[in-house]
Amino acid sequence: MPPTLPIFSLEVKVCVVTGASQGLGQQILAAFARSGVHGAVIDPSLDSAKKFVKDMSAEVKDAGLPEADFRGYECDTSKEEAVKSTFKQIVQEFGKVDILVANAGITGGSPAEEHPV
Repeated sequence: MPPTLPIFSLEVKVCVVTGASQGLGQQILAAFARSGVHGAVIDPSLDSAKKFVKDMSAEVKDAGLPEADFRGYECDTSKEEAVKSTFKQIVQEFGKVDILVANAGITGGSPAEEHPV
């Protein structure tokens, strides 16, 4: 796994990706990991999030890249209080959030501005 564009370094940046343990979210966070990011894997299943953290950490190590600090978090992103609580925990643990990818969720085809929180 080669690093993405060496000039596109995100070392010391903290990234949060919702729905990151599978599909598109997983690929987004994997690309960030190859660029030196640390961050949070948010998923409805803590086991799924932790499995991704384990797998991605191994990939980063096998590629000879700097060790990534990823942590899994269980969060139902359809519940505002759960999101607030999870983000509070992430900021406490990492000190900041530089990048947010709101990947989780299905809108059912409604425009984002009409979708409830």
